[in-house]
Amino acid sequence: MPCDLLRAESESGFESLFESPSKANTYGIAGTVTKAPEPFVRLKVKVVPGSSRDRIVGWLGEALKIKVMAPPEKGRTNEAVVSLLAEKLRLPTDAVSVVSGHSSASKVITINGMDDEAIKNALG
Repeated sequence: MPCDLLRAESESGFESLFESPSKANTYGIAGTVTKAPEPFVRLKVKVVPGSSRDRIVGWLGEALKIKVMAPPEKGRTNEAVVSLLAEKLRLPTDAVSVVSGHSSASKVITINGMDDEAIKNALG
């Protein structure tokens, strides 16, 4: 599996979003301290709706192939993909979201709260 699949896009291009342990986890702004955002990963997926069951098929080039039973209408496919990935990664469904490709078979999914290594291990 290519390593650059699990990278996030920033203003200056693609870069890893995982802070090194030496970096601070909080930022001080005008006397207040706010927690830094959790690490997140963007994952390319290829979705096949209308399958006989929900399942993660495996890697198809640079994308993770996912089959879901839901039909491709009214966001049902997207909801099924989010639910399946959240279940497989043992995350709440609000930690997984579709960020592009809402009406396409090729999608980009954001996964919050896990690093790329943990995701690779969980998805095989």
